[in-house]
Amino acid sequence: MPTSTAGKTPSRPGRQRGFTYALVLVAVLLVGILAQRAEISNARRLQVDREQELLFRGLAYRQAIAHFHAALGRYPRTLDELLKDPRGHRTYLRQLYHDPMAEPARETAGAAAGWRLLRAADGGIAGVASRSAQEPIKKANFPPGLEAFEDARSYAQWLFEHKAVRSGAQAVAWHPSRSGRDLVDGLMFHLDTNVADMNKSRWPSNSQNPWRRG
Repeated sequence: MPTSTAGKTPSRPGRQRGFTYALVLVAVLLVGILAQRAEISNARRLQVDREQELLFRGLAYRQAIAHFHAALGRYPRTLDELLKDPRGHRTYLRQLYHDPMAEPARETAGAAAGWRLLRAADGGIAGVASRSAQEPIKKANFPPGLEAFEDARSYAQWLFEHKAVRSGAQAVAWHPSRSGRDLVDGLMFHLDTNVADMNKSRWPSNSQNPWRRG
């Protein structure tokens, strides 16, 4: 005669199967979390590597442009001029680098296509910048002269630009091979020259100069 099983606890094999199923679910969940963290870690590591490469290449362009400007007194019209100046005397850059933060489509389009070119007043190229809107990981400890990068919200705000310091009508170009003292001496020389020219225009004769000594 069959007996009723109502109110009885499940058999041991049934409970073991349920427990095993729960363990499998927990294991799958943990594997998924670890895989996601590994993916994020790899992506962050890749971004850091590209970030360092961007600093290296951007500074290489800025230094090459500074040397070009110091030698020819103007900025290059194209990046290709950095490989060999119009006079054919020297090279300023060993090779053209593409923007490491650029999309693959821009990388295959050529080195110059990936960069945003920073134009000088004469229409030449004074520097380069990335087009990436991605937020930088690096926020401090930049090389001298790049302190403004600390406030950048995207790589597009990292401007690798050479600027000529102007005094009067003449420009004193700075580039990495010149010391700060050389720059100050150059500015003082042009300032003294401009003051002397102004005095000559106002008082043609030294006797008419009220500030003349002796």
